[in-house]
Amino acid sequence: ERTVFALEKFTIPDDKQLVIEVAEKEGGRHQSFVVENDDIVRANVIDELSIQ
Repeated sequence: ERTVFALEKFTIPDDKQLVIEVAEKEGGRHQSFVVENDDIVRANVIDELSIQ
């Protein structure tokens, strides 16, 4: 399974991090990952989304 998160393109200061956390409802599994400014700057803008 693949999940895509789409946000407006923005920047964050170099000394800050965007932390995204996903938790399972009524469960013990959770996942988190860190997005740094370099990741956002290198991100591609999606003009159209085609779902297959």
